[in-house]
Amino acid sequence: MQRVDRLVFGFVAIVLVGLIGLYGCVEQIITQEPLPNAPVTVGDEAIEATTPTDGPWPFRPTRLRIHPLTQVIMDEKTNEPVIEVRIEFIDPYGHTTKGVGQIRVDLLAEKGSKNAEEPIAIWSRDLRDLEINLEYYDEVTQTYLFRLSLQGKELPANSRINAYYLAADGLRLEANLQLQQN
Repeated sequence: MQRVDRLVFGFVAIVLVGLIGLYGCVEQIITQEPLPNAPVTVGDEAIEATTPTDGPWPFRPTRLRIHPLTQVIMDEKTNEPVIEVRIEFIDPYGHTTKGVGQIRVDLLAEKGSKNAEEPIAIWSRDLRDLEINLEYYDEVTQTYLFRLSLQGKELPANSRINAYYLAADGLRLEANLQLQQN
């Protein structure tokens, strides 16, 4: 029995010493104040913290795509078609990103049809307003989801969607997609 007591006492002592040592490390980390804009030395080289404010933001959209998940669905309340348009912005590195600017989506009859170049419907959203930007952004697909109602207009069997984007810095992007109906 005495041997068990010594083992327990030894274990408790080791745990306490470990906790005291850990407390010392945590206290040192917590009490250290960060040094803003202080250079960090890596090897023999000093590296300074910088932010990319001298030029355009490097992750700004440089390409626009109407995502293939774009589809026509039926609104359960009105039993009318609704176009779910998903807009994807892509940065210079080929990654999806968010966009700040104005977006316009046109629904047109397919080329060769009657009134092909005349929009059937036009929708606009101002993504410069950050609340609106967040409202339409879908984190799962990393696209902007716009549910566009035709408001009683007929959806042609062959139609396409054109999207136009004007970034806050003046960059213009455009994309189109042949609309597939289910």
